[in-house]
Amino acid sequence: MSLLYTRAMLVPPGIAVAPEARDSIDEALALSEGLVPFQAEQVIGVARVAFDQAFTGVVGTAALMLIAVALDVRRMLAGQEGAKDKGSSERRVDGCRG
Repeated sequence: MSLLYTRAMLVPPGIAVAPEARDSIDEALALSEGLVPFQAEQVIGVARVAFDQAFTGVVGTAALMLIAVALDVRRMLAGQEGAKDKGSSERRVDGCRG
């Protein structure tokens, strides 16, 4: 079975899909209510796959961005270690030690 490629998702041939249904899983599910069961299953399946792929892409991108930020923060903090006071690690507080 060949699928016709549209902007946001692949739609089975012979099914007229409103442009809103291509951009929203809710619209695609609402559209499927007016279709015959076979076509409705196809539209729902395609909409879910498109949603899953988009969700995976967003989560993957966010994870990569968090890793990049964490590495950058680590690099910046490692650069500050050289600026630390190289004096004694013991601090003398007046009145506490004699």
